[in-house]
Amino acid sequence: MHEGWSIYKIKDGSSEVELKVKLVLLKAFVERVDDLGNPRYGAAINLIITVKVPPELKGPRSNQRYSVQEIEKSIVAEDIPFETVREEWNDYRVEGDISVSVKAIVTVVSRTSLYDANGDPIYHVQHQEIVKGKTPDEARARIRSLFTRP
Repeated sequence: MHEGWSIYKIKDGSSEVELKVKLVLLKAFVERVDDLGNPRYGAAINLIITVKVPPELKGPRSNQRYSVQEIEKSIVAEDIPFETVREEWNDYRVEGDISVSVKAIVTVVSRTSLYDANGDPIYHVQHQEIVKGKTPDEARARIRSLFTRP
């Protein structure tokens, strides 16, 4: 098992913010078998986001939990420029020699007028989730048989 962080640098006004993103695999499953007989995996995933901001971007601390709708309504700076520092796959062995890897790719970052319990600004992060599996031949044959009708 390997879990790493994908790291991005956000240009928020004249300040630079470090955005860290990690997908954590909760459950992996075979969604389907493709035309070549290869299993295609799906996953139940938790996304973890954290930021490291300079003091000038800090605001009032808030312990309030916000819904996605509240966060989206509070956007004050849309599509902030960012650069990718590192994107990491998180790798998991799920059964025998079967492994599944997941990765989040950030596509859009927007700043809100909201702050978290540490006084850090809350960012709305849009992302793509990528899931890939590595299946040995003997497991592939077993999985294929589960999706084949007699």
